[in-house]
Amino acid sequence: MDRQDQVLSTFPIMRRTVKAYKKIFFYLLDMTLYNAFCIFKKIKKIKKMHFTDFRLNLVEQILTTVTIPTKTSPGRAPINPSPLRLQAKQWAHFPMKVPPTASKLHPTRACKVCTSHKKRSETAWMCDRCQVPLHLEKCFKDFHTKLNY
Repeated sequence: MDRQDQVLSTFPIMRRTVKAYKKIFFYLLDMTLYNAFCIFKKIKKIKKMHFTDFRLNLVEQILTTVTIPTKTSPGRAPINPSPLRLQAKQWAHFPMKVPPTASKLHPTRACKVCTSHKKRSETAWMCDRCQVPLHLEKCFKDFHTKLNY
């Protein structure tokens, strides 16, 4: 128990909230995670693994499996567009034409998704952020939303 309290004291979640039920919930969650970490180390026979690495790996695995629901608000659509639409340039992926070269004015490349399905198909479009050639509708969406496209 002393070792558990020592390890859990490095995470300041308990000090950041005022509500008692939140403190109890996060304390129980931390205890559960630490117990899972100890069991994981015993089963896998791992000697040198830090609790923080275990927590980060757990969070990454959870985030890869969870799909975030789209929020639909009831009622009419707003008259003015949302200011969030302008933040997409930092994180969003947009299609762009494959840039021309000296020898080809209208170049094409093999689509990454079609190639993975052993289909031979050329496209003139690519993702500007990933720099991967993709067909516009289905392949572009599959590449950016599915783990195994």
